[in-house]
Amino acid sequence: MQNKRTAMLYSDDPHTIISYGILAKSIMENTSNAINWKFISKQIQHMLPENYYDYTRYPAGSNEEELNTQMIPELCERFDPEFYLTIGDIQHFRMTRYFIERKMPWIHYLPIDSHDKNSIRMNAYTIHNVDIPVCMSRFARDFCLESGLENCDKFIYPIVKSEYSEREFQMVKNKEPTWESVHLGFRKVKEKEESDLYSLINAFKQELKIPENTTILLFLGRMGWRKNPQFLFSILRKLTKERKRKVILYFHTDVNDPASVINMSKEFYAHDVPEDAIRRTKGYKWYKGIHTSALNAIYNIADIQISTHGGEGFGIPLAEGLAAELPFVATDCTTTPELSGNNKWSLGVKVKHNIPDKGIVRPYVDLEDFCDKIEYLIDNENERAKMGRMGREWVKKTLNPEKISKKWMEVFDLTNVNKITVKKNEYGKAVLK
Repeated sequence: MQNKRTAMLYSDDPHTIISYGILAKSIMENTSNAINWKFISKQIQHMLPENYYDYTRYPAGSNEEELNTQMIPELCERFDPEFYLTIGDIQHFRMTRYFIERKMPWIHYLPIDSHDKNSIRMNAYTIHNVDIPVCMSRFARDFCLESGLENCDKFIYPIVKSEYSEREFQMVKNKEPTWESVHLGFRKVKEKEESDLYSLINAFKQELKIPENTTILLFLGRMGWRKNPQFLFSILRKLTKERKRKVILYFHTDVNDPASVINMSKEFYAHDVPEDAIRRTKGYKWYKGIHTSALNAIYNIADIQISTHGGEGFGIPLAEGLAAELPFVATDCTTTPELSGNNKWSLGVKVKHNIPDKGIVRPYVDLEDFCDKIEYLIDNENERAKMGRMGREWVKKTLNPEKISKKWMEVFDLTNVNKITVKKNEYGKAVLK
């Protein structure tokens, strides 16, 4: 058995619902047979190291120059990692080269969530300082190359698990040690199948008290400014009041999330939506996350997932829903065409306006077209089911752990100290030659 390589990963915490933390966890889980991961949590300033099956978690400390990076130089010196991986919006990593050893290869998993070229130009200096940028989507890679960032020539999709092994199934069935951490993948549950998941789905339905012949629209995620959550209430009002549709908008979100830009009660009142047209997951906390079985149950309860986003770095919830044969309706920008198969297994909604929002040009979706697309899926149940099956096949083929982890190992192999030399780029920083 070959010796494991030691590497450090700095990102959002895997124990929260933040997408970058979820991505970090999936990378570590699927490469830990070859990599000894030292994970640095962006959300934790002080704690003792904690050992998990696939990684050891450390605090990041705090630093005035850049959010929570105080401990990074010390941890680099202690573990002497062979490479350093970061995940997240690139503007949060401007000081990275000053915190890590100059000769240490730096890989950054790069999301691009807008079509605004001025935004990426402002971050070009930082991106040039990354030894190996890996884009999170085909859109991100193409957009970077079009913007003159020639080193952004790679993209790797996130992992979305949609199947399980017999060994994993037996671990859960027999409740073996660590069985609660086993992820059996997102899937559509068969009618009346004998499983804990089917029982969980029924328990959720009873708690939600959904009337018969009612379509459940799911919003899943944090209600940050980029998600445009205010538009969801306008859409709900149009569907229920103007178009007389029997729909319920199910929010799987933490209404007290500090990232939320709205007060749900005020929006509910301001848009005059029917009192019984909204449901939400009770007791859900953004910093705790949720077990994948419960999340899978939520995808199975819903009929259509909806997102009025103004740009996505990828769209993890949309992809997870597809694995459970749940088609979506979402703003047709950034990664939506990739995730929807150009409207083959989900529907993109046209953009009505492009408006500067927090310094970045963001699309505002056409609300009437959004309602039209939802109604199409409501009225065409067979087509909706067909799209769900096609979406799942795409996830299985494209986002499966084996395929994605192999691509990551190929990237990690580029940092092998026996295969690289280090030079100074035009900015005077260390890069791979």
